[in-house]
Amino acid sequence: MIALSIFLFGLVIGSFLNVCILRIPNSKSIVLPPSHCPSCGTPIKPYDNIPVLSWMLLAGRCRKCKVRISAMYPIVELGTGLLFLACYLVFGRSCKDDFSIWKCAEALKWAIFAALMIVLTITDLRERILPDKVNFVGLGLGLLLVVIAAITGAINPAFLSLVNLLNMANLIGLFGVFALGEGLVIITGGIDLSLGSMFALLGVVFVDLLTTYQIYWPFALLLVLLGGLALGAIQGFLITRLKMQPFIVTLCGLLIYRGAARYYTSDSTRGFGYGDEASTLGNIASGNIAGIPNTFIFPHPNGESDG
Repeated sequence: MIALSIFLFGLVIGSFLNVCILRIPNSKSIVLPPSHCPSCGTPIKPYDNIPVLSWMLLAGRCRKCKVRISAMYPIVELGTGLLFLACYLVFGRSCKDDFSIWKCAEALKWAIFAALMIVLTITDLRERILPDKVNFVGLGLGLLLVVIAAITGAINPAFLSLVNLLNMANLIGLFGVFALGEGLVIITGGIDLSLGSMFALLGVVFVDLLTTYQIYWPFALLLVLLGGLALGAIQGFLITRLKMQPFIVTLCGLLIYRGAARYYTSDSTRGFGYGDEASTLGNIASGNIAGIPNTFIFPHPNGESDG
């Protein structure tokens, strides 16, 4: 019952996203005037505005002028409903079982992200622009999550512990390298949504080459770098030669690489394991100098593969 309710709620949100897709690029209000036929301007009655169902019952035409209405409307509505349902099934099911507020928040976060991606994707396909208003909403929500996480962490007594501070320094150095690589790509080539997922896929392949196939880590690193070069070349070809939209190409890359990484690892965590395998690499990645994590001092090999 919960799953059905979330799917129906997604359909309703999808109907609102259609309004955003049509009006935001033209700098029109998303509130007024009420929904109307794009051809004759006749206001749409509530019984003709039921997501998906009304479009099907009217055979995709306006009730008054009989002009055909784009199939984009039911596709966006149905797609939003399915994505909201997927967010619940993947992230939010435990909300019912153990009332975990964090799982509910995770599902809500990805549902909002999915809605923003739908608006940006369809707008990019129709208008070849990414509206700043939508981007700023996403940026604002992202900053809000950062603030909430910071406050939650700060009130935890263990937040200022030495172990946690060293771990933070390690992560700051690690993700700082990622940010530099992403920034370089954006400055030189434009938007790229796929770098994180590409890095995840190449990262698990890199670990597998070390632990399963026992390849010496410099050669494994070289293979991973070549793999990243090949994936980047494919995306570059699609964008520069076939004139496909960078946003669409890299968004598809994000989904494909992420799915491939999860399939490759069977949704499990991959690591170096224990023992002396790749000890030099392990020391670079997780060691420290005078107590300061190496990743905070200089980029480790995994970071270089992202840049």
